[in-house]
Amino acid sequence: MRGIECTTPNCAHLHAVDDEALVQEAMRHAAAVHPEEDFPEDAAVQWVRSDAFDDEAHADPPRS
Repeated sequence: MRGIECTTPNCAHLHAVDDEALVQEAMRHAAAVHPEEDFPEDAAVQWVRSDAFDDEAHADPPRS
């Protein structure tokens, strides 16, 4: 699982299964919560590349 924090203070923690899905989640978040901001896909890709992290808190538990 990958995660990223919205750059707007105290806004949102986003997470998805991988970076590609996280880009899409970031774009959905921006459109829904920050529609006044221009946030093209290339900006989302760069943001995820630079700021995303392994998000163990939202990872699926290990299967036994």
